Amino acid sequence: MNADPKLRDRFERAAGSMDVDAAPWLDRVHVAATRRERSRRVQALAVAAVITVAILAVAWELRAGGSNRVVMGGTMTGQIAFLGSQGSADRTLFTFDLAGGNPVEVGEGPVLWAAWSPDGSRLATIIGQPGSSPRSSVVVSGPDGSDPVTVYGTADTGLVGPDVLNLSWAPDGARLAVAARAPGQGRTIVIVDARGRAEPTVLDGTWESVSWSPDGERLLAIGFPTGAPERFDIYTMRPDGSDLVQLTDDGVGEHNASWSPDGASIAFAEGGEYDQDVFVMEADGENVRRLTGWEGIDILPVWSPDGDWIAFASDREAMDAQQERNRGMERMWSGLSMFVMRADGSDAFRVFDAGDGAALPTSWAP
Repeated sequence: MNADPKLRDRFERAAGSMDVDAAPWLDRVHVAATRRERSRRVQALAVAAVITVAILAVAWELRAGGSNRVVMGGTMTGQIAFLGSQGSADRTLFTFDLAGGNPVEVGEGPVLWAAWSPDGSRLATIIGQPGSSPRSSVVVSGPDGSDPVTVYGTADTGLVGPDVLNLSWAPDGARLAVAARAPGQGRTIVIVDARGRAEPTVLDGTWESVSWSPDGERLLAIGFPTGAPERFDIYTMRPDGSDLVQLTDDGVGEHNASWSPDGASIAFAEGGEYDQDVFVMEADGENVRRLTGWEGIDILPVWSPDGDWIAFASDREAMDAQQERNRGMERMWSGLSMFVMRADGSDAFRVFDAGDGAALPTSWAP
């Protein structure tokens, strides 16, 4: 039984007037968290208790080993695809069922990005192939990596470069938009048939990320059109590259923008190499709100299928030495765990502890 009166008092104040027995919840905090983490988790845990959120302790080892991982379930459902690494550039794809259980390694790596199909029945992945030509390819497979089909990156469909950042499914599941390096075009967006049966279409401009709108009518991209100043901003366009609309013009680097499931909002990260935060704005670029305020890394916002939650990667609960390494960019990201918060930025808590490595969410399926 937990006997820490300060933690109990904080829990009960956060729970308000709800009749919640603090003892079993605080016991689990002591089991799952280090001393340094306990006080940080109590308030979020009280909110979770009020809405009858279950805490599941799960253990899993990344390739170089790991520690206890904690999942808080409740109203959150579905599976998150994330890239896991242990202090190296080689990233392995995992799927993580929020209903409980261990992350499952999917297919062969290294994986540069992954996205669930709209119905959650397939995964599209960008597979790195160091030292070969092409140097990466787009593969569509089953959720467990079965029946893989290469749909882009073979010698007859063009080269995908080593700096491919992401891809996004069309709502009908028939096409993929890929941020890629195409022959003679530099870094741009390529529209690919999800079965690999049609020639890819290359869009004009220099673009580093892409997200397909839920209604299929527009693409959301970060970059700049041909002839514009070489500054990365957020734009929308039709899937054929026409009707370009610029949403941001602030001189600050934006990263990994994506539509909310209802198409009404856009989430993105903004900032420099280390100090980045998650923001949300309306689909027309108005009403920009910052959701996170941690002075370090808050990146890769990923919407839940119902639009109520946003997953992201952060080093806010990393050890001091890990944060210092991240700040100095002395090595690959360290202690970059996966968190979830409500779509308004409240109730943020860690759902997966990456240990000394990184857990980078890329897609959330029903």
